[in-house]
Amino acid sequence: MSFKQSYQAGFAGALIVTYGVIVFWPGVMTFFGLPLPFGHWFVDLHSVLASSDALAAGLDPYRPNPLDILHATHWYSHWWFWLHDLGLTRADTSWLGKVLGAGFLAATIWVVRPGNFLEMLLAWALACSPAVVLGFNRANSDFLIYIVLAALAWALASRHRPLWLLGAPVVALLGGLKFYPLAGGVALVLAPRPAAEVRASLGFMALLSVLVGLGVYKDLIRIVPLIDECSGLFIFAGSQIFVLAGLPVTVAKIMTLLCGVLMAGLWWRHLPVAPAMAPAHEKTAFGLGAILILGCFFTGNSYSYRLVFTLLMLPLLWTWSRQEVAGGIARLTLGLMLPLAWIDGLVSAMINAGWTQRLGIATPTAELAGSWLAHAISWVWVSGICGLLLALYRPAVASLFARKPF
Repeated sequence: MSFKQSYQAGFAGALIVTYGVIVFWPGVMTFFGLPLPFGHWFVDLHSVLASSDALAAGLDPYRPNPLDILHATHWYSHWWFWLHDLGLTRADTSWLGKVLGAGFLAATIWVVRPGNFLEMLLAWALACSPAVVLGFNRANSDFLIYIVLAALAWALASRHRPLWLLGAPVVALLGGLKFYPLAGGVALVLAPRPAAEVRASLGFMALLSVLVGLGVYKDLIRIVPLIDECSGLFIFAGSQIFVLAGLPVTVAKIMTLLCGVLMAGLWWRHLPVAPAMAPAHEKTAFGLGAILILGCFFTGNSYSYRLVFTLLMLPLLWTWSRQEVAGGIARLTLGLMLPLAWIDGLVSAMINAGWTQRLGIATPTAELAGSWLAHAISWVWVSGICGLLLALYRPAVASLFARKPF
């Protein structure tokens, strides 16, 4: 076994052992601010199954659901109601949640292949961070999307046309389930295919996006008023720093979008240098993860389990960080990942351990300080991702429209 393979095996073993500890001693999660809601595992998965059951029972799933542990309303498209047609009910929550958790571990071991001890340690700390464990705890549908995108990154990079052609339909399917993954269609640009084929796939993706939009726009209109504005710890949204500063939510969202446009404009004028020799699957995986992270950060209000998509970005960030030119931006982005994924959990641990009380710091004050720090870091981190993504995309987009010499 080579050194690189030993680090990959070490990462896989550490990941499985850590999640084994979490499963058998869930009190570890409680210490970091992630208790099992009402003592139940996989509550987000239970919610979508209960919504499907509610519709089948003649109830309105867009009202507080008495069949759900959390009495939540249905926040996704009507496509999830087909679960009941497949014979799946909330009684299947346990085994489906375990399959989803095992799929997450397998996908992470497959995607994240550390080449040295430092990479192994970073990958383990990120994959086992409180932000990611929150989604594992709840069996959130973002983990299903992550698993599919992990496979799609390899399919897009494949030289086999049948696999590559799956890109647009798979992204469309995910978009129909949870809306935001439609942004992942932009990653088709990074596929190592002839320009004519890439242009055709983008056209196909655009057509499918329109069809999906027509199919779910009524759901979107119905759901938007039901979505509560998230606040407090374990929140991932660019608008939160403006909300903390006292701006109204609507103004905060507008400010976030304006800052995003300004950020992209500045990077476009001063782009870092993309790595010349990087495996195609690293580029496609980075593109999928970064696009979804940026889209959710600038336009949405999410819980921090959405940081699971950062695992798709790790391989290219490691490759990028090794180059002398512009490697510093990749290293900065890597360095900020862990604080961003751990701050909220560490603040919760300090509160639960009584440290803040002994220091005379009130719990709301500690939580507010943690939120300010996490959101400030998130803006710097997202800025780095924006620059790296644009550096990757500009030559790819330019090649699509390059004229061949006669």
